[in-house]
Amino acid sequence: MSNTGISKERIATLTQREVQTFALNNPKSRIASKDAGDLLLWGVPMVWQAGIEGPFSLFMESGRDNRVRDLDGHDYLDLSMGVYATLGHADPRYLTPLKESMENGLQHQYPSMILLDVARELNARLGNFRWNFSLNGTDANRWAIRLARHLTGRSKVLIPNYAYHGTVEEVQVLRGDDGTIDYYDSDVGTPPARAGDRTRIVEYNDLSTLEEELRHGDVAVVMMEPAMTNIGLVLPDPGYHDGVRALSRKYGSLLLIDETHTMWSGPAGLTGRWGLEPDIWTAGKIIGGGVPAGVYGFRDDLSRQLGETLRHSGEGLVGIGGTFSGGSHSLQGIHANLKYMLTPQNFARIEEMGSYATRGLQTVIDDLELPWHMGEQLGARVTYHFTPTPCRTMTDYVDKVHDDDLTYLLNLSMLNRGVMAMAFNNCWMVLPHCTPADIDLAVDAFRDSCQQLTVGT
Repeated sequence: MSNTGISKERIATLTQREVQTFALNNPKSRIASKDAGDLLLWGVPMVWQAGIEGPFSLFMESGRDNRVRDLDGHDYLDLSMGVYATLGHADPRYLTPLKESMENGLQHQYPSMILLDVARELNARLGNFRWNFSLNGTDANRWAIRLARHLTGRSKVLIPNYAYHGTVEEVQVLRGDDGTIDYYDSDVGTPPARAGDRTRIVEYNDLSTLEEELRHGDVAVVMMEPAMTNIGLVLPDPGYHDGVRALSRKYGSLLLIDETHTMWSGPAGLTGRWGLEPDIWTAGKIIGGGVPAGVYGFRDDLSRQLGETLRHSGEGLVGIGGTFSGGSHSLQGIHANLKYMLTPQNFARIEEMGSYATRGLQTVIDDLELPWHMGEQLGARVTYHFTPTPCRTMTDYVDKVHDDDLTYLLNLSMLNRGVMAMAFNNCWMVLPHCTPADIDLAVDAFRDSCQQLTVGT
């Protein structure tokens, strides 16, 4: 019996049945996947796609609003946001300025004027920062860490256990029960240096341990999401962020808030929603609206320090930036996304439909008497947990709640019923295009998928 109250044998039997259904329904994707296996590493363009629910990868043909279509002509209600990347597919308001940008050239040696509009709009939402750009959240975080080390003269990064901030090596680590820090078991090609040489790790929501680690005086930057999101959803205790802010200032460490996974919570992310005061703010994924983009900003006074110590000649700046960072096309994507997609109007609709989805899912959980609960809705994210009560740390969530096999089964089962949930997660990302009928469709798919867990076949 798994921690979720469902028999592992039952999960395995049902998964095999859903795998067979998937294979029968998707012959064209199966052929394409076989061909890709001869041409691509793992048969996919990006490694974790090889693990998405299904015996082989679906191949997509098109997407519009909150629907996507695969190679076999199946339409899906998209509740994955392309994995946090967009608030809707092929919106003409978003695409039109991108097309105009392409007609004026995709890449120039010098910046374009759209840069100023993007920076001003970010500051209007988040406060006085000075910005730079990347093509993803990983590089935004990597470069922000380097600059934080330069500013503080310190070497280490401090993160909560089971944090995720992209593939930055300093954060691809875990703290075991005995306090030792090591790389993830699945991490490949890790450097020979000990994992803990550059990283300190504490449990989320644990201010006393945070202070113990900061007392060492070697932490350049405290790095965290406003709410932990990567495996499940763990929310901050009341006053936790105030405590983190106070302690980081007390011990001279910078505070970096990474909203790559939480910018779907409102026009200014959770930083704006909760009134957070980071020294450094980063984001990737959804910030570009579908175009590869990442941003990192330093508080204005810190930016002046950087300007005084790192000159425009480029001396000392090797290792930060790339040819396409801040390119006109990428910046146009950010600008169009901020102007037309990440708007108060869209988020009002998202909140309404997300609340409707939360109520629907809770009804299913109650009707089937499952020992689960619905997490707090945060903007577009609607999360269900395989436990009757919330967890305060991600370690607790992983140890007591997380069930990869059950998540795989439910997501594959919903996919076979026309609903694309967030891969590897127990959550839906509700787009502003969703209607009550869309949510009803998804809730029905969830009910069918859960009902087979408890009903004999």
